[in-house]
Amino acid sequence: MMDQYLQQPTQLNNLYEPPPVPFTFETIGWEILLGVLILLLLVLAEIWIKSYRRNAYRRAALKQLNLYQQSSWKVQDVLVLLKSSAIHAYGRQRTASLHGLNWLQFLEGSGKNVQLVKLEQDIATAVYQDQSLNPQAGDELMDNARKWIKTHARKP
Repeated sequence: MMDQYLQQPTQLNNLYEPPPVPFTFETIGWEILLGVLILLLLVLAEIWIKSYRRNAYRRAALKQLNLYQQSSWKVQDVLVLLKSSAIHAYGRQRTASLHGLNWLQFLEGSGKNVQLVKLEQDIATAVYQDQSLNPQAGDELMDNARKWIKTHARKP
């Protein structure tokens, strides 16, 4: 009896298929998403522009440091550049009165991997006796000045 059902063809009509669902951006959700994305991009652009403007003094200081390195430079030039950058970043009241060992400690404390205290004697000799640094100390001063300008935190 089972064989009888298997041999007879079934009389099925064609299946009814609904029309395909169109993919369009006609719902309000897409407009809301677009608005949120545009707003997010505007906020991110504003943050980036503020950061870029806020760090203009760093770019100018690094450019000046590179100019010093390409010509003959004095220790005083580098120290003045660091002091003006520090005044810009931390304010005149906090940094203008610092000098000597306190100044170098401040630079080390506010920058990452900056090591200037070990150069204190060489810097003092160069400044007060109007001498130039030996090449190794000069390179260390320039490298540490560059590190400080790039890595110091702003107004903690």
